[in-house]
Amino acid sequence: MPKSQPIDRFRISCECEVSHLGQIMVQLARIEGLRVTGNELITEVHTYANRPRQTHEVRAEDFLIDWLADQREFQAKEAVKHFRQAGRTDGAAYSALRELTKRKILKKHGEGRYSRLADKHQPKGLKAAKKAAKKQHDVDHRTFILRSASRNHGRFSTSWMKAQFVKDKRTPGNVSPTIAHLIKKKAIKRVGDSEYVLLQKAAKPKVNGNGATPVQEATHGAG
Repeated sequence: MPKSQPIDRFRISCECEVSHLGQIMVQLARIEGLRVTGNELITEVHTYANRPRQTHEVRAEDFLIDWLADQREFQAKEAVKHFRQAGRTDGAAYSALRELTKRKILKKHGEGRYSRLADKHQPKGLKAAKKAAKKQHDVDHRTFILRSASRNHGRFSTSWMKAQFVKDKRTPGNVSPTIAHLIKKKAIKRVGDSEYVLLQKAAKPKVNGNGATPVQEATHGAG
């Protein structure tokens, strides 16, 4: 009895968009010796593709430096909580912690604990600016921004506010961290690329008995 001869076959799989399926199936059917034996529908949902990426005016490292002014020692989860409350991600918090540790502004002690190194090792940040402002200015940066914006019809841009800081002999680098704080306190809101509007009115300065102008907190009102 003669041996059966082996027969070679190919099973080919291909993918195409649903809208192109009809045309492709016709072309396959016209190929002699090719028979379509099956197909399946594959549905993919790309939810992340339409999610807008949130951006922040202040970099994560600078945002963390602002918070460090009152944090001598802390746990990583405390920094993460601070970032979450400001609408920032956990990843941004951990990235900022790594960056500041690398720059020797922070020291890691293990088990998620950090400490802020001596002030002499830190760059001139918001804490130093606040001390200088108390000596050189009648009001702090937050009140100054609110009052300046109020005189500008309640609107301002980052570049415009930096110019006001320079005129008042303030450090322009403190504009962005202060803006971030005012947004968190719902005193202002962002309406465009580096554009903001007031949600509160700045209190009018009052002169006390010794002739000094004390710092005034903002009061709620129409912008």
